[in-house]
Amino acid sequence: MNTIDNPNSPQIYSIENVFEYSYQDHLYDICRNSFYKIGWGDTSNIEYNNVKYLYCKWNKEDIENSKIDSKIRNTKFNDLLSNKTLKNVVINLSTPGETYFEHTHLNETVVLYYPNLRWLRQWGGETIFYSLNNKNIELVSEYEPNKLILFDGKISHTVRPGSYSSPQYRFTISCFYI
Repeated sequence: MNTIDNPNSPQIYSIENVFEYSYQDHLYDICRNSFYKIGWGDTSNIEYNNVKYLYCKWNKEDIENSKIDSKIRNTKFNDLLSNKTLKNVVINLSTPGETYFEHTHLNETVVLYYPNLRWLRQWGGETIFYSLNNKNIELVSEYEPNKLILFDGKISHTVRPGSYSSPQYRFTISCFYI
């Protein structure tokens, strides 16, 4: 498990190559076959209300059938989530060249999963984490297939869009714990 080593910032944890291939493939298949809606927004700033994204919010049955909570708890993140309950799971579907804004998820612990089976560094798609005052970049997490990231939702973050040479779809599965 990797962490940012900055005592003035909340910790951000990551685990690479987290799940066996069959489960990674299963989650990617769920992403490919989900029904998406338009409307997920990165920010509550009304100046950006015209920018909406494609997303799929899982219902309770989707969460149970995916076994994602138990799979996450079967990792090194288990201790960090011991007093938390999974509240919500959302698949975010990003396409090349979109615009994203920094945002937070107050009072939640967020676990991101990168389900694409293949992704090259040259394609972009990183998750960017900012300092608590939102003035500096604290961490840039490369989009690496089969990677989990856990962080406090008060940390402002955003997505660097994929390049136009990247695959048409960049998926993330966002799990929100309270």
